[in-house]
Amino acid sequence: MFAALGQRKSFRKAGDDLGVSQSAVSQMLAGWETKLGYKLVERGRHVFKLTPEGKVYWEYGQEINQLIEQLAQQMKVARETAATTFSLMAPPSLVLYLMPVWLKSFQSQFPAACIQLRYGRTESVYAALKQFKLDLGLVLYPDTHAGIKVEVVQTSRLVLVCSPRHPLAARSNVNPIKLKGQRFVGWSAIPPRRSLLPLPVAFRQEFAPHWMFDEVDMVKAVVLVEQACAFLPEPLVRSELAEKKLVEVTLTERGLIVPWAIVYAQHQRLTPTMTAFIQFLKRPLAS
Repeated sequence: MFAALGQRKSFRKAGDDLGVSQSAVSQMLAGWETKLGYKLVERGRHVFKLTPEGKVYWEYGQEINQLIEQLAQQMKVARETAATTFSLMAPPSLVLYLMPVWLKSFQSQFPAACIQLRYGRTESVYAALKQFKLDLGLVLYPDTHAGIKVEVVQTSRLVLVCSPRHPLAARSNVNPIKLKGQRFVGWSAIPPRRSLLPLPVAFRQEFAPHWMFDEVDMVKAVVLVEQACAFLPEPLVRSELAEKKLVEVTLTERGLIVPWAIVYAQHQRLTPTMTAFIQFLKRPLAS
């Protein structure tokens, strides 16, 4: 009101700008002068003049109004940014192998999306969600946790791989029981016993990896150097199998499946960008 009054230098014109009566403007000004303890306007029949205090008040009022407009704009920007930004945590090898390709493809369709990508073990994903420090997590073989929602986005084959020089490489349809005595390399993202449920109990009970690593590259390296075997998701060894750097050992027992899931806290409000990302991950891995 005072900005309009100082600019128009007329109670009537200021009232017209504000959509109120001349009397209402006069009453608002009188009330404000009483609250401040200063006279802001010299009134007269044909005189309108800001007092020295009124001039200072009007100048600062202009700056305050500009700040309010800037605040509204920044709040809008913050809301839009929050709607397109989210944090995502996944095991290190998924971040290294798949996320760059996935994110590049996703952001070509959603240029405004900003994904804050972090990596950590599966247990770190659940801990961050429970501490409200993470929006979404990508895990294999999701567990049931109180307050955590699970949405499976992919399934892929779990394959047994070895070096082309390994004795198992030349065999076909190997019975899992015959794997007794072989040395295995484990990947921390895959729970050893749980991932092998379709295999015979006798094999699962004795199965224990000789080595365990957080990164798939280390698993592959040890498989080659130590003449060992490893159970890994097929998408993460697809290129090595195609180039015959690794060989898949075909088991008589089929049906080893890896579930990939997005996990998030039940209180989490999924933004349209998050929902679009989850739907994007449901596309076939080959694409």
